[in-house]
Formats: sequence, C-alpha cells, structure tokens
Amino acid sequence: YRKKCVAQAKEEAKKRDNYTCQHCGKRKQDGWAIHGSHIKPEGTYISLSADAENIIALCATCHVGGFNRGGTRVKCWHGDPIYFADWFNKKYPGLKEKLDKRAQEVKTINWEKKYQEIKNRASSNKRVY
Repeated sequence: YRKKCVAQAKEEAKKRDNYTCQHCGKRKQDGWAIHGSHIKPEGTYISLSADAENIIALCATCHVGGFNRGGTRVKCWHGDPIYFADWFNKKYPGLKEKLDKRAQEVKTINWEKKYQEIKNRASSNKRVY
C-alpha cells in the first residue's frame, strides 16, 4: 500500500502544481513530462514518502537531467543538489523547516488506511505551510 500511497501523493502534488515544472515552467499541456519529485528522499523519510507537501512537480529534465537544444547540460534536482537546495529555499521559504520537523516525528503508518485517505481526499490544490 505504501507504493500506492506514494503514487497518489505524486499525482496530488502534480495536480496542485498545475502539472507545471516549479523550476522552469514547462507544462504537461505543452507536451512535457512532469514528474513528482520528493523533497526529502522517500527512502530516508518513509513517513514523508506519501505526503504531497514533500513532493514537487518538476519536468523530466529539471528532475533527472538532460541537455538543452544547444547541447549544454541542464542543472537538475538529482545532479545539482546545492543549486537546487538554494533555489528551493528561496521559492518555498519555511517549507524545509516544516518538513524537517515533521520528519522528526516518530510515526507508525497504516499504509492501507493512508491509501484510502489519499484516494478519498477532496483537498484543495494549494500548498499550505
């Protein structure tokens, strides 16, 4: 159920972000692949892995890398962590600290129940922090 919860949370985050890369502005409706990328790594922060606030919409290039039309390597979330940490903290002031605090909370998660909550949620598409 955890993987199902993660998939649902990624979809919720992409919808919240209007299927638009939060870094460069590319949009799904223009044909770009949009990924749901974890802010805090899901393997390390299991309790945040299915939390939509811990997920950001990024185009495939900004998420995992690639090259622009001129053949120059483009900075990416996974390849340039210092650059993206600085960018993220400027774009979302206070969110890192909020996620850090949540990550320190000890949680036992009933993934089946969490899946039903995510699936049935009628939430707004706005990030709250």
